[in-house]
Amino acid sequence: MAKHRRYLTRMEIRAARKDPDKTEARLAACPEAASITREEAEDFLMVSIYLDSGEAVHARRLLQKAHITVPTEIASDEYRLGRHLFRRWGDPEVRAAVLARGAMQADEAFLLGLARRRNRHEIEKLIQQAASPVFFAAMRQYGAPDLIEPTWDWLSDEEKADHRTLVAMAKVVMHRYMTEPEPPLRPTRWDQEKLARRLHLRDVQMRAMRKSVHHLRRQRKELMTALRERSQQARPELQALALQLAELRTARAEAERAALAAQTEQAQRHQVTLLPMITELERLRQDLAAALAERQSWLTGGKGAPS
Repeated sequence: MAKHRRYLTRMEIRAARKDPDKTEARLAACPEAASITREEAEDFLMVSIYLDSGEAVHARRLLQKAHITVPTEIASDEYRLGRHLFRRWGDPEVRAAVLARGAMQADEAFLLGLARRRNRHEIEKLIQQAASPVFFAAMRQYGAPDLIEPTWDWLSDEEKADHRTLVAMAKVVMHRYMTEPEPPLRPTRWDQEKLARRLHLRDVQMRAMRKSVHHLRRQRKELMTALRERSQQARPELQALALQLAELRTARAEAERAALAAQTEQAQRHQVTLLPMITELERLRQDLAAALAERQSWLTGGKGAPS
């Protein structure tokens, strides 16, 4: 059963022509889309119609010309390839590569001849086959932009209104495609194999770590057992040392008390011995002071007496 094909702008063109007012309202509600020029919208419409009418190989060729990598999972999907291209449509280099002369396999000889002959009947016939925005975009790419203005004058009011509607629709769709986020891509077979190898490596590392943890736990258990055994063996010796330390601390405290008592007693003995000596020394000082006073008095009295 053939898969249902999706289109980039074919359904949008049909809906826009069915309800032009709604298309204009959508454009008015999006200032960013409204700022897109008519020429940019026409170029976009030309490329999108080409992609909608072609096969996946044509889309891949355009992506290759623009140096855009094609994800493997969308390589055979024309619609997704087109969306992949238009998400990068804002890049001037991408747009120039896609719009390069002959890039879309157009009938170059016919378009060049048409631009040279400027036959109104041929131009009107071509516009009936392809939308007028597409014709104007092609004329710019094939070196006949001066043919756009007279062709516009040849269009009827209905055709001009249709042109404006299609340009408005192209601006809205172009803005939506350019600003949509990149969808998540499914991993390729190579990515899945790489991931499987990495998971296997992690499993091997986890097993090795579990073995290491088990080995370390066993070593810890053995060390703790050995420590308890040595602690039990060394406990009597430690108790004896602790007893000796307590005895030494007691002896030190008693020696400090005895030294303090001896020092106090010696100070008291010295005080008893020194007290009489201090008293005698004070008596001698007083006697000496009295003798000196008497001598001074005598000397003073001697100076005033007759010889």
